Amino acid sequence: MRPEYDFSKGVRGKHPVLNQTSHRKAKKIPNPPPGFDELSIEEKLDYVQSLWDRIAAKPATVPVFDWHLQVIKERLSQTQRAGRSWDAFREEVRSKLRKRKSSR
Repeated sequence: MRPEYDFSKGVRGKHPVLNQTSHRKAKKIPNPPPGFDELSIEEKLDYVQSLWDRIAAKPATVPVFDWHLQVIKERLSQTQRAGRSWDAFREEVRSKLRKRKSSR
């Protein structure tokens, strides 16, 4: 069970890309928040997961940067060139299985 954290103080990241696109002035909040260093590794991971869950709960508020879209576009184009259809893959696997059965 994940412990609940007090998010009212917030956590300010130091990511340069995220900070440069912010339209609001970020609060000056200690990073890491007070008491974080005293947590066990498991508690720290739970804390980070809780932060992510809060962010992921509102995906429309998460900015998508142009360079992210470019990386996605490049990867999709590589996948489409190197990939094959599910039908072709399934038939290849079935063919290999038939050959394996017939060679026994």
